[in-house]
Amino acid sequence: MISVLNHLPRLSGNKILFSFFAIILLLGSCTTKTVLQKPTSSDRVIIEKPNQPEIAETIDTVVWTEVSEEDIAPIINETPSAPDLDKKPQYNVSLLMPIDASKLSNGGGANPDLDDNKFVNFYAGAMLAFESLEQEGVSLNVNVYDTETQDLNNLLDGYQVRNSDVIIGPRDTKELNKIATFGKEREITVVSPWKSSSKITSQNPYYIQLIPGLYDHYYKIAEHAAENFESDQVILLGRNSTDERRFKYFQQEAPFREFTVDEDSLMVGETAFDSLLFSPVQTTAFIIPNYSSKDERFIYNCLRRINIEKGTKDVVVYGMPIMKDSDRTTYNFYKSLNMHICMSKFVDQDDEEIINFERAYYAKYAALPTTDAYEGYDVMMYIGRSLNEYGRNFQFHIEDDEHDYLQTSYNLEKLFKSDDLDKDNFENINYYGNKYLDIVAFKQNAFKRLK
Repeated sequence: MISVLNHLPRLSGNKILFSFFAIILLLGSCTTKTVLQKPTSSDRVIIEKPNQPEIAETIDTVVWTEVSEEDIAPIINETPSAPDLDKKPQYNVSLLMPIDASKLSNGGGANPDLDDNKFVNFYAGAMLAFESLEQEGVSLNVNVYDTETQDLNNLLDGYQVRNSDVIIGPRDTKELNKIATFGKEREITVVSPWKSSSKITSQNPYYIQLIPGLYDHYYKIAEHAAENFESDQVILLGRNSTDERRFKYFQQEAPFREFTVDEDSLMVGETAFDSLLFSPVQTTAFIIPNYSSKDERFIYNCLRRINIEKGTKDVVVYGMPIMKDSDRTTYNFYKSLNMHICMSKFVDQDDEEIINFERAYYAKYAALPTTDAYEGYDVMMYIGRSLNEYGRNFQFHIEDDEHDYLQTSYNLEKLFKSDDLDKDNFENINYYGNKYLDIVAFKQNAFKRLK
């Protein structure tokens, strides 16, 4: 059973333009009463275990910030001491999102500013996860808070947040920093699904970051390239000293080649990469490490020139998500350059689970799911299942998460500030980070995960 305390009227229009409170109106078959009123402190969703006989006894562009190599927390694989399992019959979850329900509570026409509200879509996906978790027998008490209209300090003083087993969010960096400190002091696990930064908190084993960092992407690309090509087949491309400083994160025991591109040659020169494409039979693998929207023009010009100059030679081009998402990148580049993209979130439209989710989502909301809806589903399924299997502070006990999710997986690793710290003291864990990434390649006219 799913019961709801507060609701708001749904806005007009055929897209998801309503608040997270209004979303639940679509779940009328699960409730006996709908109350139309302004929200008080939160929208509360309770998922209860079904009755059982008594017997013995689970997307927005990522903005990365580069830091010096010394600031990066090294990955340590040893298992430190940690609290024992703390399992409960029901878990309290607080979800903090900047929806701004005041803009969504008007009963008039559709609000065009909210057509692409990532958090409304995230919550819509989360609602489907709550239904799936209920069917799996997971018991959660979920309270949702709008951080745009509610003061964070007041929320932290409230009984419900202070007695959470898990806090998800918020998105704002300063607010997330405050929540991470709050969680550390009260030994409450804080999960960040939207931020990737090593600067949020320090020596905080109760903080989990679900988005892999920038350098995680670099290491994944380097690992894949090293496994599939000889080192002299792989070329790192850069245009200036900033790009060249990134090269060190890709270099393996057998180093890759490095090449600094003359940008003028990309625009007016007869050739830019001809000297690198000398082998008629050997595949040349290029790595373009640029990730920012400011680099789109450079990335496009590199792809254009490689495509022109390669002729019939085989090439592979590795890149960051911007290379796939950019409007400048064309279908011809995908195919001709055998593009390999490193991604933390990828939806395979041919996957049966994706097809089933799209049908269920459309049946409930009369809209197709966005990347954020998939993310909302995956995050809530992962947290719900982890709580159910390992209890509070599940991060101390998860070794390998074997569940399947829609657009990603989760591989938590313990990060320490330095190798000199006592690894047997779990409090020395800087934070937990998800390191799972996919390499997707364009195969048979579509991007597919490479196994």
